[in-house]
Amino acid sequence: MVTAGFENDVTPLARRLQDFLPESWDQIRDSGIRPLYVSNLSDDAEGRAEFLEGAELLGLRETGMTLHPQQLMIADVVNSGEETVVVEVPRRSSKTTSILATLLGRCLRRRRYKVTFSAQSGTKSAEFFREWIADLELHQGGTPQDQWPFTVRKQTGSMQLTFRNGSVFRMLNTPTAKALRGGAADVVWFDEAQEFDAELSAELKAGALPLMDTRDDAQLILSGTAGEFRAGWLWDTLEQGRNGDAGVAILEYAAPDGTTNEDINDEALWCRVHPGIGTLTTLEKMRSRRGAFADPEWSREYMGLWPVSADSAVIPSHVWEAAAVARLPYPQSVAFGFDVSPNGSSAAIVAAWRVDGVAYVELIAHEPGSTWVRDRIAALATKYKAPVGFDPIGTNKVVQEELQRARSAAKSRLRPVERGGVSPSCVTFLRDLEDGKLHHFGQEGLTAAAAFAAKRVWGDGTSWAWGRVASGGDITPLVAATMALRAYDQSASRPKLHAIVM
Repeated sequence: MVTAGFENDVTPLARRLQDFLPESWDQIRDSGIRPLYVSNLSDDAEGRAEFLEGAELLGLRETGMTLHPQQLMIADVVNSGEETVVVEVPRRSSKTTSILATLLGRCLRRRRYKVTFSAQSGTKSAEFFREWIADLELHQGGTPQDQWPFTVRKQTGSMQLTFRNGSVFRMLNTPTAKALRGGAADVVWFDEAQEFDAELSAELKAGALPLMDTRDDAQLILSGTAGEFRAGWLWDTLEQGRNGDAGVAILEYAAPDGTTNEDINDEALWCRVHPGIGTLTTLEKMRSRRGAFADPEWSREYMGLWPVSADSAVIPSHVWEAAAVARLPYPQSVAFGFDVSPNGSSAAIVAAWRVDGVAYVELIAHEPGSTWVRDRIAALATKYKAPVGFDPIGTNKVVQEELQRARSAAKSRLRPVERGGVSPSCVTFLRDLEDGKLHHFGQEGLTAAAAFAAKRVWGDGTSWAWGRVASGGDITPLVAATMALRAYDQSASRPKLHAIVM
């Protein structure tokens, strides 16, 4: 597979790209609005050529339609090579068509490639299939049917496309584990996956994953818009992608958490969030649509916002308020923790220590961006000879690598809290708070983070951590405080505490 040097004047793939696109692939893809979250993007030439061939099969080139930045972004995320791909894009952004083009192109160019597709119901799957077949048949022009690159089976319950090279694109009659049993698949794709509740999600996962067991480079693709509840397969996988979990590729166009009901009427925000405006729809049409939707529906369908339930808060306000005390000086032994939000928009540093077993946490800094974290942490760790705790994922990992490259004693004081320690860290923090053994100094940023905080549960439901995505706002100060307390508690030795004046 060609992976480099394709955009030149000599390779066949380059000529195909130049025939189809007015500018280079990367120029077009990167000219659009920036997603809220996006993982590593593929630059694989063969994958891009497959997308273009699928788009041509759908008639996009023949009808003179322009390929838009978000479509190329979707193709590069799907081609990332990760086993799981999650795509959340607002309505009218060509999400489904772009994924379809990629998979049709694979079916055309790969032998015996097998795709299994389902929407939220058998009725919706059949509706999608009939629309796709109408487009595919229309754009065969005057070519005799026996020369088409595919044959069509349209009977309800057994709808599929079969390609001359043995590839198959089949539709599930109903999205159930039973319908998924048997055979194998290179790709299992669920569209409108936000409609699957937690129970159906578990059932579908149990049925879909075994289809991929015997296929090299098999993929699961979940796509949709924001749902009514922060639960289900799409939400769980979206959260994994936002948190930078291994094996998950993500593309999400959405307004940031914390967007208010007043904000959702800001047309400037619409243009920053919705990639279809100016490409597939217009601002005038969006204004018209806004009048037809209540706030919750508009937030989900066009702003990508998942609602935060009233009972999602983990830390009751009265418990947090009761833990506030007057500012105390640092003891001789202290630890620091830092955290950067998954999209790098903000970061926080917190100090933590204990006196007679009672924990204290103080917010040191909470500022936009993350480039300032390295130097600030290095100075604090060196001055106080203190350990530094952090969750080594995403931009936190970048800060760690920056500190390790720097000529600073701080790098020897880094204490990454690995996956097995994150849940116990959060449990300890919350338990101490509830038992009256953790205090804070009433600082605004940390208090707001505590009010926002929600849980992210995994495994059998007994393991949990602060849910960066499930929370209703920025929780970096709370995560930093938790990591600081963990670093303090895990320190190999702590001298007897004597209060000192800073």
